[in-house]
Amino acid sequence: MKFVKYIKTWQFILGIVMIILGIIFANGTSFYKSNIGVVKSYNTTKADKEYKQTLTIKVLNHKYRGQNITATNEYTFSGALNEKIHKGDQVFLSISKSGDSFSASISGVRRDYYAFWLVLILLYIVVVMAKVRGIRALISVVLNIVIFAVALHFYTLGHDLFSISIVLMFVFTICSMLISNKVKTSSFISIISTLITSFLVLLLVKWVFKIGVDIDYANLDYITGKADPEMIFMASLNIASLGAVMDVAISITSSLFEVIRKNPNVKSKNLISSGREIGYDIMGSMTSVLFFTYAAGLIPLMIIKMHNDVSMITILHLQVPFEICRFLIGGIAIVLAIPVTIFICGIYFKVRNKK
Repeated sequence: MKFVKYIKTWQFILGIVMIILGIIFANGTSFYKSNIGVVKSYNTTKADKEYKQTLTIKVLNHKYRGQNITATNEYTFSGALNEKIHKGDQVFLSISKSGDSFSASISGVRRDYYAFWLVLILLYIVVVMAKVRGIRALISVVLNIVIFAVALHFYTLGHDLFSISIVLMFVFTICSMLISNKVKTSSFISIISTLITSFLVLLLVKWVFKIGVDIDYANLDYITGKADPEMIFMASLNIASLGAVMDVAISITSSLFEVIRKNPNVKSKNLISSGREIGYDIMGSMTSVLFFTYAAGLIPLMIIKMHNDVSMITILHLQVPFEICRFLIGGIAIVLAIPVTIFICGIYFKVRNKK
């Protein structure tokens, strides 16, 4: 009972700390170099599909703190390049003073404190539910973000993006497995299975692209300048399904190790059958995760384009094929990871039994 009470106490304290941090960050406008104000009221006028807002804003920081100023905001029905501002929104301001009057222009809406609250909620849930393992998982995520940022820096220095993506496959897999699941045999088997699966899928993609028709990369979003769209698309394919493949590999490997631990005399045939059943159980859910992930990423762009009078047929013809391609390749990787992981586990158990 004392242990349960202790756990509840530290969870409560952690929750209070998280709430205090969130409140401090949400109200910490003095830490920003830019002027920030909160919208107190506004009036809107409409002309066709264009809207103009006259906003009354109270400045929250720096030398004009406490001053009420007026600014305007224009937005269109589609909201592709601009947006409506609501009462209570915090906005970034560029303020100038002429005599006793102020004028200001709005450079954007402040949303970082929403993201900060979500991060705090995620941290709390992970730590409370998974405790030490959750902390290791969070460390793994942070480290992967840092590694990804470093990789992008190398790309800006002129290094080949496809080669960088290959290196990232190795680094992401090794760091995620060893940190999240500790340094143990099952982690190394999962690393080997993930890397073999990823390279088999990469070879398959290269072969399909070689014998298939050319892909029109002109419709990829945000491709500008001298960027090589094929290289960018291939690099994205290398990374896209890596997390799902790692999840499949570690799930099967950990389960088979648990079977061996409880029944050291289990036959190889039964072990392989158990691995297959585990793989079949998680295959559908992991494929669904990929589908919903890509769909969620596609929905905002589809809505913006539809608001700008781009027909659904045009969007499906130009935009969706790339997401379908990523989804299919990710699905193939998930399915392929099952026999690869079972095969690697089978080899390891046979070698161990001979010793």
